[in-house]
Amino acid sequence: MAANDPATSTASGGEISFEETLSTFWRDEAFHDVTLRSTDGILISANRCALAARNGFFRKMFLTQFKEAKAPTVEVGFPGVIMNAVLEYLYTNKAGILLDCAADETSEPSETPSGVLSDDTLRNFQLLLTATEAAAYYDLPGLCGQISECLSIHLRVCPALSIVTLVATSAPEKIKQIAFTNIQDYPEKCLVGSVISGLRQSDMKILLEDSKEDLGLHDFHVFQLIQLWDSTTGEKDGHARAKELVAKHVDLKKVSPNRLSSSVAASGLVNKEQLFDAFKHQALLAEKEHGVRFEPEPEPNLRCIWISSQSKEFISKQAGWNTGHLDCKPMVSGKHQWKLKVNKSTSQDHLALGVVYTAQSIETLNSGNMYVGYKSGGGWSYAGNGYSLNEGIVHRCCQDLFRQDSVVTLTLDLTPGNPKNGSLSISVDHGPTYEDVSNLRARLVSGGGFIPAASIGQHGDSVEILSMKKL
Repeated sequence: MAANDPATSTASGGEISFEETLSTFWRDEAFHDVTLRSTDGILISANRCALAARNGFFRKMFLTQFKEAKAPTVEVGFPGVIMNAVLEYLYTNKAGILLDCAADETSEPSETPSGVLSDDTLRNFQLLLTATEAAAYYDLPGLCGQISECLSIHLRVCPALSIVTLVATSAPEKIKQIAFTNIQDYPEKCLVGSVISGLRQSDMKILLEDSKEDLGLHDFHVFQLIQLWDSTTGEKDGHARAKELVAKHVDLKKVSPNRLSSSVAASGLVNKEQLFDAFKHQALLAEKEHGVRFEPEPEPNLRCIWISSQSKEFISKQAGWNTGHLDCKPMVSGKHQWKLKVNKSTSQDHLALGVVYTAQSIETLNSGNMYVGYKSGGGWSYAGNGYSLNEGIVHRCCQDLFRQDSVVTLTLDLTPGNPKNGSLSISVDHGPTYEDVSNLRARLVSGGGFIPAASIGQHGDSVEILSMKKL
Protein backbone atom coordinates (compact mmCIF):
# COMPACT_ATOMS: atom_id res chain seq x y z
CA MET A 1 0.00 0.00 0.00
CA ALA A 2 1.14 3.56 -0.56
CA ALA A 3 2.95 5.33 2.31
CA ASN A 4 0.25 7.95 2.66
CA ASP A 5 -2.63 5.48 2.59
CA PRO A 6 -4.64 5.84 5.80
CA ALA A 7 -4.66 2.11 6.45
CA THR A 8 -0.86 1.94 6.09
CA SER A 9 -0.34 4.91 8.38
CA THR A 10 -2.56 3.44 11.06
CA ALA A 11 -1.05 -0.01 10.86
CA SER A 12 2.49 1.38 11.19
CA GLY A 13 1.53 3.54 14.13
CA GLY A 14 1.87 6.81 12.20
CA GLU A 15 -0.28 9.82 12.85
CA ILE A 16 -3.10 10.78 10.45
CA SER A 17 -5.03 14.02 10.14
CA PHE A 18 -8.60 14.59 11.29
CA GLU A 19 -9.81 14.68 7.69
CA GLU A 20 -8.01 11.42 6.95
CA THR A 21 -9.71 9.82 9.94
CA LEU A 22 -13.17 10.24 8.47
CA SER A 23 -11.87 9.18 5.07
CA THR A 24 -10.52 6.04 6.70
CA PHE A 25 -13.97 5.18 8.03
CA TRP A 26 -15.24 5.53 4.47
CA ARG A 27 -12.57 3.65 2.54
CA ASP A 28 -11.27 1.02 4.98
CA GLU A 29 -13.71 -1.89 5.19
CA ALA A 30 -12.10 -2.94 8.48
CA PHE A 31 -14.17 -0.22 10.13
CA HIS A 32 -17.43 -1.11 8.40
CA ASP A 33 -20.17 -2.74 10.47
CA VAL A 34 -23.33 -2.23 8.40
CA THR A 35 -24.37 -2.68 4.77
CA LEU A 36 -26.80 -0.37 2.98
CA ARG A 37 -28.82 -1.86 0.11
CA SER A 38 -29.95 0.69 -2.50
CA THR A 39 -33.14 0.58 -4.57
CA ASP A 40 -31.19 -0.83 -7.52
CA GLY A 41 -29.60 -3.57 -5.41
CA ILE A 42 -26.17 -2.01 -4.88
CA LEU A 43 -24.56 -2.98 -1.52
CA ILE A 44 -22.62 -0.22 0.21
CA SER A 45 -20.73 -0.95 3.43
CA ALA A 46 -20.41 1.80 6.06
CA ASN A 47 -19.55 2.61 9.67
CA ARG A 48 -22.53 3.20 11.97
CA CYS A 49 -20.76 5.46 14.42
CA ALA A 50 -19.22 7.67 11.73
CA LEU A 51 -22.60 8.18 10.06
CA ALA A 52 -24.35 8.76 13.39
CA ALA A 53 -21.75 11.32 14.42
CA ARG A 54 -22.15 13.27 11.18
CA ASN A 55 -25.89 13.19 10.69
CA GLY A 56 -28.98 13.31 12.87
CA PHE A 57 -30.96 11.00 10.59
CA PHE A 58 -28.42 8.18 10.92
CA ARG A 59 -28.00 8.92 14.63
CA LYS A 60 -31.66 8.11 15.20
CA MET A 61 -31.40 5.08 12.92
CA PHE A 62 -28.32 3.49 14.52
CA LEU A 63 -28.30 4.73 18.14
CA THR A 64 -31.94 4.22 19.18
CA GLN A 65 -34.36 1.31 19.41
CA PHE A 66 -35.05 1.20 15.66
CA LYS A 67 -34.55 -2.24 14.18
CA GLU A 68 -31.86 -0.84 11.88
CA ALA A 69 -29.62 -0.27 14.94
CA LYS A 70 -28.65 -3.94 15.00
CA ALA A 71 -29.57 -5.12 11.49
CA PRO A 72 -26.55 -6.15 9.41
CA THR A 73 -28.21 -4.86 6.23
CA VAL A 74 -30.41 -1.75 5.96
CA GLU A 75 -32.65 -0.87 3.00
CA VAL A 76 -32.37 2.72 1.74
CA GLY A 77 -34.72 4.54 -0.61
CA PHE A 78 -32.31 5.80 -3.26
CA PRO A 79 -30.18 4.32 -6.08
CA GLY A 80 -26.63 3.23 -5.38
CA VAL A 81 -24.97 6.16 -7.18
CA ILE A 82 -26.97 8.61 -5.05
CA MET A 83 -26.26 6.81 -1.75
CA ASN A 84 -22.55 6.70 -2.56
CA ALA A 85 -22.69 10.47 -3.08
CA VAL A 86 -24.47 10.99 0.26
CA LEU A 87 -21.95 8.81 2.15
CA GLU A 88 -19.00 10.46 0.41
CA TYR A 89 -20.29 13.84 1.56
CA LEU A 90 -20.78 12.63 5.13
CA TYR A 91 -17.21 11.29 5.26
CA THR A 92 -15.40 14.01 3.29
CA ASN A 93 -17.72 17.05 2.96
CA LYS A 94 -17.45 16.62 -0.81
CA ALA A 95 -19.42 14.74 -3.45
CA GLY A 96 -17.75 13.44 -6.58
CA ILE A 97 -21.12 13.33 -8.37
CA LEU A 98 -20.95 17.11 -8.66
CA LEU A 99 -17.78 16.83 -10.74
CA ASP A 100 -19.06 13.89 -12.74
CA CYS A 101 -22.29 15.71 -13.64
CA ALA A 102 -20.94 19.24 -13.91
CA ALA A 103 -21.78 21.54 -16.82
CA ASP A 104 -19.32 23.83 -18.58
CA GLU A 105 -19.68 27.19 -16.82
CA THR A 106 -18.11 29.06 -19.75
CA SER A 107 -20.79 27.99 -22.24
CA GLU A 108 -23.54 30.29 -23.46
CA PRO A 109 -27.20 29.18 -23.37
CA SER A 110 -27.22 26.32 -25.83
CA GLU A 111 -29.35 25.87 -28.93
CA THR A 112 -31.08 22.54 -29.32
CA PRO A 113 -31.48 22.05 -33.08
CA SER A 114 -34.22 19.67 -34.16
CA GLY A 115 -35.37 19.32 -30.57
CA VAL A 116 -32.37 17.18 -29.58
CA LEU A 117 -30.82 17.20 -26.11
CA SER A 118 -27.89 14.88 -25.41
CA ASP A 119 -28.68 11.81 -23.33
CA ASP A 120 -25.68 12.47 -21.06
CA THR A 121 -26.84 16.03 -20.28
CA LEU A 122 -30.35 14.90 -19.43
CA ARG A 123 -29.15 11.90 -17.39
CA ASN A 124 -26.64 13.98 -15.39
CA PHE A 125 -29.23 16.64 -14.64
CA GLN A 126 -31.77 14.07 -13.47
CA LEU A 127 -29.11 12.47 -11.23
CA LEU A 128 -28.46 15.84 -9.63
CA LEU A 129 -32.19 16.34 -9.03
CA THR A 130 -32.38 12.94 -7.36
CA ALA A 131 -29.29 13.81 -5.30
CA THR A 132 -31.08 16.99 -4.17
CA GLU A 133 -34.03 14.90 -3.03
CA ALA A 134 -31.70 12.60 -1.07
CA ALA A 135 -29.86 15.54 0.51
CA ALA A 136 -33.19 17.00 1.65
CA TYR A 137 -34.37 13.61 2.93
CA TYR A 138 -31.24 13.09 5.04
CA ASP A 139 -31.27 16.76 6.12
CA LEU A 140 -27.98 17.79 4.57
CA PRO A 141 -28.35 21.51 3.75
CA GLY A 142 -24.66 21.83 2.88
CA LEU A 143 -24.97 19.16 0.18
CA CYS A 144 -28.23 20.74 -1.03
CA GLY A 145 -26.42 24.03 -1.51
CA GLN A 146 -23.59 22.46 -3.50
CA ILE A 147 -25.99 20.59 -5.77
CA SER A 148 -28.11 23.73 -6.27
CA GLU A 149 -25.08 25.62 -7.55
CA CYS A 150 -24.39 22.81 -10.01
CA LEU A 151 -28.05 22.74 -11.13
CA SER A 152 -28.13 26.48 -11.71
CA ILE A 153 -25.11 26.24 -14.03
CA HIS A 154 -26.85 23.47 -15.99
CA LEU A 155 -29.96 25.61 -16.38
CA ARG A 156 -28.01 28.61 -17.58
CA VAL A 157 -26.07 26.57 -20.12
CA CYS A 158 -29.06 24.47 -21.25
CA PRO A 159 -32.47 26.17 -20.76
CA ALA A 160 -34.24 23.06 -22.13
CA LEU A 161 -33.67 21.44 -18.73
CA SER A 162 -36.14 23.90 -17.19
CA ILE A 163 -39.16 21.73 -17.99
CA VAL A 164 -37.51 18.78 -16.19
CA THR A 165 -36.90 21.03 -13.18
CA LEU A 166 -40.51 22.12 -12.82
CA VAL A 167 -41.93 18.60 -12.75
CA ALA A 168 -39.34 17.45 -10.20
CA THR A 169 -40.93 17.74 -6.77
CA SER A 170 -37.49 17.76 -5.14
CA ALA A 171 -36.11 20.80 -6.99
CA PRO A 172 -35.28 23.64 -4.57
CA GLU A 173 -37.41 26.77 -4.88
CA LYS A 174 -34.40 28.80 -5.98
CA ILE A 175 -33.79 26.39 -8.88
CA LYS A 176 -37.46 26.44 -9.88
CA GLN A 177 -37.37 30.24 -10.09
CA ILE A 178 -34.41 30.00 -12.47
CA ALA A 179 -36.39 27.50 -14.54
CA PHE A 180 -39.42 29.82 -14.68
CA THR A 181 -37.22 32.69 -15.84
CA ASN A 182 -35.63 30.50 -18.51
CA ILE A 183 -39.00 29.47 -19.91
CA GLN A 184 -40.15 33.08 -20.06
CA ASP A 185 -36.90 34.27 -21.70
CA TYR A 186 -36.13 31.28 -23.94
CA PRO A 187 -39.47 29.53 -24.66
CA GLU A 188 -38.31 28.07 -27.99
CA LYS A 189 -35.16 26.65 -26.40
CA CYS A 190 -37.10 25.12 -23.52
CA LEU A 191 -39.66 23.22 -25.61
CA VAL A 192 -37.52 20.29 -26.72
CA GLY A 193 -38.97 16.99 -27.87
CA SER A 194 -36.42 14.76 -26.12
CA VAL A 195 -37.34 16.43 -22.82
CA ILE A 196 -41.12 16.59 -23.35
CA SER A 197 -41.23 12.91 -24.41
CA GLY A 198 -40.38 11.84 -20.88
CA LEU A 199 -43.30 13.67 -19.30
CA ARG A 200 -46.25 11.77 -17.86
CA GLN A 201 -49.83 12.98 -17.65
CA SER A 202 -49.21 13.87 -14.02
CA ASP A 203 -46.24 16.01 -15.12
CA MET A 204 -48.42 17.84 -17.65
CA LYS A 205 -50.88 18.56 -14.86
CA ILE A 206 -48.09 20.13 -12.79
CA LEU A 207 -47.03 22.31 -15.72
CA LEU A 208 -50.44 23.39 -16.98
CA GLU A 209 -52.53 23.52 -13.84
CA ASP A 210 -50.22 24.05 -10.89
CA SER A 211 -47.54 26.18 -12.57
CA LYS A 212 -49.23 27.82 -15.59
CA GLU A 213 -49.38 31.34 -14.13
CA ASP A 214 -45.72 31.22 -13.11
CA LEU A 215 -44.73 29.88 -16.53
CA GLY A 216 -45.90 33.06 -18.22
CA LEU A 217 -46.01 31.31 -21.60
CA HIS A 218 -47.86 32.73 -24.60
CA ASP A 219 -50.82 30.57 -25.57
CA PHE A 220 -49.07 29.38 -28.73
CA HIS A 221 -46.11 28.14 -26.69
CA VAL A 222 -48.51 26.33 -24.36
CA PHE A 223 -49.99 24.76 -27.51
CA GLN A 224 -46.48 23.77 -28.68
CA LEU A 225 -45.80 22.12 -25.33
CA ILE A 226 -48.97 20.03 -25.59
CA GLN A 227 -48.35 19.24 -29.26
CA LEU A 228 -44.80 18.02 -28.54
CA TRP A 229 -46.08 15.86 -25.72
CA ASP A 230 -48.82 14.46 -27.97
CA SER A 231 -46.32 13.56 -30.71
CA THR A 232 -43.83 11.88 -28.38
CA THR A 233 -45.79 10.37 -25.51
CA GLY A 234 -46.40 6.68 -25.48
CA GLU A 235 -49.14 6.88 -22.88
CA LYS A 236 -52.47 5.24 -23.57
CA ASP A 237 -55.14 7.72 -24.66
CA GLY A 238 -52.43 10.40 -24.88
CA HIS A 239 -53.91 12.02 -28.00
CA ALA A 240 -57.37 12.32 -26.48
CA ARG A 241 -55.86 13.79 -23.34
CA ALA A 242 -53.83 16.27 -25.44
CA LYS A 243 -57.05 17.51 -27.10
CA GLU A 244 -58.56 18.08 -23.68
CA LEU A 245 -55.48 19.99 -22.54
CA VAL A 246 -55.61 22.29 -25.58
CA ALA A 247 -59.31 22.99 -25.06
CA LYS A 248 -58.75 23.75 -21.38
CA HIS A 249 -55.45 25.63 -21.35
CA VAL A 250 -54.99 27.29 -24.77
CA ASP A 251 -56.91 30.41 -25.75
CA LEU A 252 -56.84 30.04 -29.53
CA LYS A 253 -58.12 33.60 -29.91
CA LYS A 254 -54.68 34.79 -28.77
CA VAL A 255 -52.80 32.72 -31.37
CA SER A 256 -51.83 34.55 -34.56
CA PRO A 257 -53.83 33.74 -37.72
CA ASN A 258 -50.81 32.37 -39.61
CA ARG A 259 -50.03 29.95 -36.77
CA LEU A 260 -53.69 28.97 -36.52
CA SER A 261 -53.85 28.16 -40.23
CA SER A 262 -50.56 26.22 -40.22
CA SER A 263 -49.29 24.61 -37.02
CA VAL A 264 -52.57 24.52 -35.10
CA ALA A 265 -54.80 23.42 -37.99
CA ALA A 266 -52.41 20.61 -38.96
CA SER A 267 -52.00 19.28 -35.42
CA GLY A 268 -55.23 17.32 -35.20
CA LEU A 269 -55.76 18.74 -31.70
CA VAL A 270 -58.51 21.24 -32.54
CA ASN A 271 -61.69 20.95 -34.59
CA LYS A 272 -63.03 23.26 -37.30
CA GLU A 273 -65.45 24.97 -34.93
CA GLN A 274 -62.63 25.94 -32.56
CA LEU A 275 -60.58 27.35 -35.42
CA PHE A 276 -63.56 29.24 -36.84
CA ASP A 277 -64.32 30.86 -33.49
CA ALA A 278 -60.69 31.97 -33.15
CA PHE A 279 -60.54 33.42 -36.67
CA LYS A 280 -63.87 35.17 -36.18
CA HIS A 281 -62.72 36.78 -32.94
CA GLN A 282 -59.50 38.02 -34.54
CA ALA A 283 -61.37 39.43 -37.53
CA LEU A 284 -63.70 41.38 -35.27
CA LEU A 285 -60.78 42.59 -33.17
CA ALA A 286 -58.89 43.76 -36.25
CA GLU A 287 -61.99 45.58 -37.47
CA LYS A 288 -62.48 47.29 -34.12
CA GLU A 289 -58.88 48.26 -33.35
CA HIS A 290 -57.37 48.79 -36.79
CA GLY A 291 -60.32 49.58 -39.04
CA VAL A 292 -59.82 46.40 -41.09
CA ARG A 293 -63.07 45.51 -42.88
CA PHE A 294 -64.14 41.94 -43.55
CA GLU A 295 -67.01 40.39 -45.50
CA PRO A 296 -69.75 40.12 -42.88
CA GLU A 297 -70.78 36.68 -41.80
CA PRO A 298 -74.36 35.69 -42.60
CA GLU A 299 -76.49 35.65 -39.50
CA PRO A 300 -79.71 33.72 -38.98
CA ASN A 301 -82.85 35.85 -38.78
CA LEU A 302 -84.66 34.18 -35.91
CA ARG A 303 -86.59 30.98 -36.51
CA CYS A 304 -86.81 29.63 -40.04
CA ILE A 305 -90.41 28.33 -39.93
CA TRP A 306 -93.85 29.35 -41.16
CA ILE A 307 -95.98 30.88 -38.44
CA SER A 308 -99.15 29.10 -39.53
CA SER A 309 -97.69 25.58 -39.51
CA GLN A 310 -94.77 26.05 -37.10
CA SER A 311 -92.70 24.01 -39.55
CA LYS A 312 -90.47 24.60 -42.55
CA GLU A 313 -93.27 23.79 -45.01
CA PHE A 314 -96.32 25.93 -45.79
CA ILE A 315 -99.21 23.96 -47.35
CA SER A 316 -102.41 25.47 -48.68
CA LYS A 317 -105.17 23.60 -46.83
CA GLN A 318 -108.23 25.09 -48.52
CA ALA A 319 -109.49 26.28 -51.87
CA GLY A 320 -108.69 29.85 -52.87
CA TRP A 321 -105.69 31.96 -52.06
CA ASN A 322 -103.96 31.28 -48.75
CA THR A 323 -101.15 33.52 -47.52
CA GLY A 324 -98.50 32.56 -45.00
CA HIS A 325 -95.50 34.38 -43.60
CA LEU A 326 -92.37 33.39 -41.73
CA ASP A 327 -92.17 33.55 -37.96
CA CYS A 328 -89.50 36.25 -37.79
CA LYS A 329 -88.90 39.79 -36.69
CA PRO A 330 -89.98 42.39 -39.26
CA MET A 331 -87.09 43.58 -41.40
CA VAL A 332 -86.61 47.35 -41.23
CA SER A 333 -82.97 47.80 -42.28
CA GLY A 334 -79.99 45.91 -43.65
CA LYS A 335 -79.88 43.29 -46.36
CA HIS A 336 -81.67 39.96 -46.02
CA GLN A 337 -81.86 36.85 -48.17
CA TRP A 338 -83.96 33.70 -48.00
CA LYS A 339 -84.44 30.63 -50.18
CA LEU A 340 -87.70 28.81 -50.84
CA LYS A 341 -88.32 25.51 -52.57
CA VAL A 342 -91.57 24.86 -54.46
CA ASN A 343 -92.44 21.39 -53.19
CA LYS A 344 -95.74 21.13 -55.06
CA SER A 345 -97.25 23.36 -57.72
CA THR A 346 -100.18 22.17 -59.80
CA SER A 347 -100.68 25.54 -61.48
CA GLN A 348 -98.10 28.20 -62.27
CA ASP A 349 -100.76 30.89 -61.97
CA HIS A 350 -101.46 30.04 -58.36
CA LEU A 351 -98.20 30.76 -56.55
CA ALA A 352 -96.79 34.12 -55.47
CA LEU A 353 -93.68 34.75 -53.37
CA GLY A 354 -92.46 37.96 -51.78
CA VAL A 355 -93.00 39.95 -48.60
CA VAL A 356 -95.81 41.29 -46.47
CA TYR A 357 -95.70 44.62 -44.73
CA THR A 358 -96.77 45.17 -41.14
CA ALA A 359 -97.21 48.67 -39.72
CA GLN A 360 -96.32 47.69 -36.15
CA SER A 361 -95.95 43.97 -35.46
CA ILE A 362 -96.93 40.57 -36.74
CA GLU A 363 -100.13 40.76 -34.74
CA THR A 364 -101.32 43.84 -36.70
CA LEU A 365 -100.60 42.31 -40.12
CA ASN A 366 -103.61 42.35 -42.46
CA SER A 367 -104.41 41.49 -46.05
CA GLY A 368 -104.26 45.13 -47.12
CA ASN A 369 -100.54 45.29 -46.41
CA MET A 370 -98.68 42.77 -48.57
CA TYR A 371 -96.46 42.57 -51.58
CA VAL A 372 -96.55 39.20 -53.27
CA GLY A 373 -95.57 37.97 -56.70
CA TYR A 374 -98.04 36.83 -59.35
CA LYS A 375 -97.86 35.79 -62.99
CA SER A 376 -98.79 38.56 -65.37
CA GLY A 377 -98.37 38.49 -69.11
CA GLY A 378 -95.65 35.81 -69.02
CA GLY A 379 -93.54 37.51 -66.34
CA TRP A 380 -93.61 37.89 -62.58
CA SER A 381 -94.48 41.10 -60.79
CA TYR A 382 -95.21 42.21 -57.24
CA ALA A 383 -98.36 44.05 -56.20
CA GLY A 384 -100.26 45.03 -53.13
CA ASN A 385 -103.22 42.85 -52.28
CA GLY A 386 -106.13 45.03 -51.27
CA TYR A 387 -105.07 48.29 -52.85
CA SER A 388 -103.36 49.61 -55.96
CA LEU A 389 -99.67 50.62 -56.08
CA ASN A 390 -99.18 53.58 -58.38
CA GLU A 391 -95.68 54.77 -57.39
CA GLY A 392 -93.74 52.87 -60.01
CA ILE A 393 -92.72 50.03 -57.75
CA VAL A 394 -94.56 47.36 -59.73
CA HIS A 395 -93.10 46.18 -63.04
CA ARG A 396 -92.25 42.97 -64.76
CA CYS A 397 -88.99 41.30 -63.84
CA CYS A 398 -87.96 37.81 -64.90
CA GLN A 399 -89.40 35.61 -67.62
CA ASP A 400 -88.65 32.43 -65.58
CA LEU A 401 -91.67 30.79 -64.03
CA PHE A 402 -91.93 29.11 -60.67
CA ARG A 403 -92.19 25.38 -61.26
CA GLN A 404 -92.43 22.39 -58.99
CA ASP A 405 -89.01 21.75 -57.37
CA SER A 406 -87.78 25.26 -58.26
CA VAL A 407 -85.48 26.93 -55.71
CA VAL A 408 -86.31 30.63 -55.47
CA THR A 409 -83.89 33.10 -53.87
CA LEU A 410 -85.27 36.44 -52.68
CA THR A 411 -83.13 39.35 -51.49
CA LEU A 412 -84.53 42.35 -49.62
CA ASP A 413 -82.16 45.33 -49.48
CA LEU A 414 -83.21 48.01 -46.99
CA THR A 415 -79.75 49.47 -46.39
CA PRO A 416 -79.66 53.26 -46.05
CA GLY A 417 -78.27 54.89 -49.14
CA ASN A 418 -79.51 52.17 -51.46
CA PRO A 419 -80.12 54.00 -54.81
CA LYS A 420 -83.38 52.07 -55.22
CA ASN A 421 -84.49 53.17 -51.74
CA GLY A 422 -85.29 49.62 -50.72
CA SER A 423 -85.54 46.81 -53.26
CA LEU A 424 -86.67 43.21 -53.54
CA SER A 425 -84.83 40.96 -55.99
CA ILE A 426 -85.56 37.44 -57.15
CA SER A 427 -83.64 34.56 -58.73
CA VAL A 428 -85.03 31.20 -59.84
CA ASP A 429 -82.95 28.00 -59.74
CA HIS A 430 -79.72 29.98 -59.23
CA GLY A 431 -80.28 31.88 -62.48
CA PRO A 432 -80.00 35.65 -63.10
CA THR A 433 -81.14 38.02 -60.36
CA TYR A 434 -83.95 40.43 -61.22
CA GLU A 435 -84.87 43.47 -59.16
CA ASP A 436 -88.66 43.39 -59.05
CA VAL A 437 -89.68 46.04 -56.52
CA SER A 438 -88.07 49.32 -55.51
CA ASN A 439 -88.83 52.27 -53.21
CA LEU A 440 -89.81 49.92 -50.39
CA ARG A 441 -88.26 52.11 -47.69
CA ALA A 442 -90.98 54.67 -48.42
CA ARG A 443 -93.46 52.16 -47.02
CA LEU A 444 -91.70 51.92 -43.67
CA VAL A 445 -93.23 53.65 -40.68
CA SER A 446 -92.08 53.66 -37.07
CA GLY A 447 -92.26 50.10 -35.79
CA GLY A 448 -93.21 48.59 -39.13
CA GLY A 449 -91.28 46.32 -41.47
CA PHE A 450 -91.36 43.52 -44.03
CA ILE A 451 -91.75 39.78 -43.50
CA PRO A 452 -91.14 37.00 -46.08
CA ALA A 453 -94.42 35.60 -47.37
CA ALA A 454 -95.98 33.17 -49.82
CA SER A 455 -99.47 33.10 -51.31
CA ILE A 456 -100.84 29.84 -52.73
CA GLY A 457 -104.05 29.65 -54.75
CA GLN A 458 -104.33 25.86 -55.17
CA HIS A 459 -105.35 23.43 -52.43
CA GLY A 460 -102.50 21.07 -51.48
CA ASP A 461 -99.69 23.09 -53.10
CA SER A 462 -96.77 23.92 -50.85
CA VAL A 463 -93.45 25.75 -50.45
CA GLU A 464 -90.59 25.07 -48.03
CA ILE A 465 -88.21 27.54 -46.44
CA LEU A 466 -84.63 26.31 -46.94
CA SER A 467 -82.61 29.09 -45.34
CA MET A 468 -82.68 32.69 -44.19
CA LYS A 469 -79.83 34.98 -43.31
CA LYS A 470 -78.85 38.57 -42.82
CA LEU A 471 -76.09 39.56 -45.24
